[in-house]
Amino acid sequence: MLPTETTLAQAQGHGRRTLKTVAATVAALVAIFLAGALAFVYSGSFDVTATNPHWNMTYRLMVAVREQSIKSQARDVKVPELDDPAKVHAGFQNFHAMCVACHNAPGAAPTEISKGLYPQAPNLAQSVTSRTNGELYMIIKNGLKMSGMPAWEPSHSGDEIWAMVAFLRALPNISDDEYQAAVEYYETTGKGEMRH
Repeated sequence: MLPTETTLAQAQGHGRRTLKTVAATVAALVAIFLAGALAFVYSGSFDVTATNPHWNMTYRLMVAVREQSIKSQARDVKVPELDDPAKVHAGFQNFHAMCVACHNAPGAAPTEISKGLYPQAPNLAQSVTSRTNGELYMIIKNGLKMSGMPAWEPSHSGDEIWAMVAFLRALPNISDDEYQAAVEYYETTGKGEMRH
């Protein structure tokens, strides 16, 4: 039996009503979600203090977003020659002046600042091995939101930032005693030479 014009019109009308119902349901769900999100935000129930860790799900999501962003932004970074001892020495000076408050100096006790950071700043002598030079440069240059890691580009040149990367590459091979000797030498002479 062939459909008549009447049955075709009824089917089209039914289809339009179904689409309207689906659209209304989606709109209602979106409105409920937005209302719930606003209620959550303005309730103040999300703890933003640095003394209480994130929910595990929140932390894992933030780490995943951070890691993918770092990899993406560092992909096309052109890495200069980093084996120059002068770069390592210059990087040491900036590391000692700018980084040890949060990341701690090799062999030194944690600082008051490092104890209060959440998330904790990584031990760079251990963590740099898992990063590419481009990733280290991108992190130092641009900083990381919601981590306490500042962007150093506003106050440092690209060459100075690359010098810090050069020093970080050398850091895992520098003993605590060598680092402390370099600090003493730097503080008495004003020169940042690594003696190892």
